[in-house]
Amino acid sequence: MGLSSIIGVAGAAVKGISAFSASRYRAKVAANNAEIYRDNADRVLQEASVEAQDNDVRAVGEIGQLLASQGASGIDMTSGSSLRSQVSAYKLAARDRGYTIARGEAASVRMLQGAQDSLAEARQARSAGVFSLLGSALGIGTEIVNNRTRTLERERASLIS
Repeated sequence: MGLSSIIGVAGAAVKGISAFSASRYRAKVAANNAEIYRDNADRVLQEASVEAQDNDVRAVGEIGQLLASQGASGIDMTSGSSLRSQVSAYKLAARDRGYTIARGEAASVRMLQGAQDSLAEARQARSAGVFSLLGSALGIGTEIVNNRTRTLERERASLIS
């Protein structure tokens, strides 16, 4: 095997190993990103829950102020008008809670989709690395076969002349 063939084989090996290593790195980064997305999805849900609880406490305080104001004004708490305003306040508080939770769930779903995308990217990077090694191995094999063919052609040419 000549020097140029040895250099060709070595170059193909280095190229394949380098591409494989880079692909493994990209796969690891993508897998780490997926983990970050999952953590963020959990955090967003927790934050939405805390915000909903804070809103509930605030709503209870506002409803208490409404009742105290009505009582101080001499309004009968069991009257239709008072009960309607209380029911309305409770409905608004429940709606706000639902909106807050729904926003958190929607953000969490987006984060989980990002995690799935990152996992797909990691799988693709790992596959690319394997195919890079395979391509390099085939390149090395081709270089060896070509070298052997050239050697045989030279030997045949020397026998003919």
